[in-house]
Amino acid sequence: MFMHELGITKTIIDLLQDECSKRDITCLKSVTIELGQLSTYTADSIKFYFETIKKDYPNIKNTDLNFIEIKGALRCIDCNAISEITDNTTIFCPACNSANIEIFQGKDVNIKEIGVD
Repeated sequence: MFMHELGITKTIIDLLQDECSKRDITCLKSVTIELGQLSTYTADSIKFYFETIKKDYPNIKNTDLNFIEIKGALRCIDCNAISEITDNTTIFCPACNSANIEIFQGKDVNIKEIGVD
């Protein structure tokens, strides 16, 4: 297990707690997380920590955690090509071999949706 997943999991739980407080939610049924393929987090580790920690929070103790994997993508500044990438080590455009690229998708972790009873 990676310890940095513990930190992001605590952040997710804090955000869920805030949302439950704002909306007066007493029972959260499900949470869907968008997990970028290029992020440094793994779904299995986040799920492990979530299942362990959620027991301490009455409004999320029965919550199911789901993931949507977001593929990595880059845009070449020189040729404007959009390309899918699978790892953080890609530094060249596959279309023109330029190093002038921008990774615009697949690095983030976002709460996409919450389901309420």
